[in-house]
Amino acid sequence: MLFLVAAIAEEEPWNNPNPATLPGCLDKCGNISIPYPFGMEPGCFLPGFHVTCNYSFEPPRLFLAFGDTGKFNRHLVVNVSCPSGGGTDCGEVGKRQPLPVELLDISLTRAEARAYGMIRSNCYTGTARIRTAQVTNLIDPFMLTPIRNALVGVGRSIMVNMVECSTETTSGTMLRCLSDTMFNPETARNGLCSGMGCCQSIVRPALRDFQNFGVVFREVENNMPNCSYGMVVETSWYNFTTEDMSGYDVLPKKFPRGVPLVLDFAIRSGSCPLEGEPVPPDYACRSDKSTCAKANNGPGYICKCLEYYHGNPYIPNGCKDIDECALRNEYPELQNNYTCASGGICKNRNEGYDCPCKFGMKGDGKTGTCTEIFSPPAKVAVDDFGLRCQTNRPPQRLRHC
Repeated sequence: MLFLVAAIAEEEPWNNPNPATLPGCLDKCGNISIPYPFGMEPGCFLPGFHVTCNYSFEPPRLFLAFGDTGKFNRHLVVNVSCPSGGGTDCGEVGKRQPLPVELLDISLTRAEARAYGMIRSNCYTGTARIRTAQVTNLIDPFMLTPIRNALVGVGRSIMVNMVECSTETTSGTMLRCLSDTMFNPETARNGLCSGMGCCQSIVRPALRDFQNFGVVFREVENNMPNCSYGMVVETSWYNFTTEDMSGYDVLPKKFPRGVPLVLDFAIRSGSCPLEGEPVPPDYACRSDKSTCAKANNGPGYICKCLEYYHGNPYIPNGCKDIDECALRNEYPELQNNYTCASGGICKNRNEGYDCPCKFGMKGDGKTGTCTEIFSPPAKVAVDDFGLRCQTNRPPQRLRHC
C-alpha cells in the first residue's frame, strides 16, 4: 500500500553556484536552468544534450531537441475512435503524432532530468470508444530511471502493462498492475493506490535499458460510460482520487501537459579512466575539483564534484568550495547538515568548516559541547575586573590589567 502525494523536488539552489554553463552560452529557459553539458547554441552542449527553448509560451518551455528526420527523443501519440459495437479491441488505426519531450528541470547532482510523460486513456462514451495510445522513444544519453518511476493504472477493472516498444512494434511486457473494484466503485479510496480503482508497480532495475516503452490495456467490457488510464510517472507523485474514475478524459484534462517522469543521463560513450591512466581528449569531467563515477543506469559515466565542493563538474573551475557557514545562514534547513551550536562560531575553510567555542568557553561547537570555562561567581568577578580596568585606571596603566 502506497500513499501517492505530490512531491516535486527541484534542484537545490545551494547546489547551483555560478557559472552553470560555458562563457557566452545561455543558461536559462524561462525559470529552468540549463547547466552544461546541456545547451541550446552550437558549441554549448555535448552530443545528445541539445535542448531548445520555446518562447511562444509564457513562461518559455524547455524541450529536448526534436526534428522531422533522424532519431530524436519523442512521444508518439495515436488517437483512435471505435464504434461501440467494435468490442474492446478495434486496432490502433489512428494517425501517429510525434511530440517533443518537455523538461521540467535538470539536476547535475543526481544526474537526472525530469520530463513530462504522456497519459494513455480508453474512454467509453456510451456510443463509442475513444482511445489515446502513447509510446516514448528515448535515445542516448537518456534512459528511464528505475525506482524513481512507477507504472500507474486508474480504472474500475483494468490490467495495465508497461511494454517495450520501438517505433513500429511492441514486444515483451516489462511491468504490470491490476486495478479491480469488483464492479463496486465504492471500494476505491482517495489517496490509496492499492489495486482498487488505482494500481501501481515500481519500475525495477533490470538487464534491459529503459529507452523505448509504452502502456497497453486489458480491461473488462462494460456498458457504463467511464475512462481507464495508464501512465509511467514519477514515484509518489500521483495522488489518486475516486473522481478520476468518473467522467470523460478526467486525467488528461487535470494534467494537460502530462505527468512527470524521471530520466537518467550520462556520458554513454566512455568510462572512468583507471587510476594513473591519462584522461582521454573527450573526457567530460573538466573541473579540477571533480571526479568520475559509473552511470546510475546503463553504460557510461557521470561527473561529480569532490566532497566539500559543489557546482558544475563538466566545466573548467565549475566546482566551488562549499561555504558551509554562509549556507547555514541563508538556508536554515541546512543547519542540521552543518552543525554549529550557539556556543560556537562558524568559520569556513577549504574542504570543510570549523566551529570553535566562543571566548571564555571550551569544548566543540560542532558537537554542541561548549561550556563556560569559569564558574558563574568567577565569571562575574572576571567581568567586573575587566570593567574596572577599562573605566577606573589611567590610560598609561591599562596594560597592567
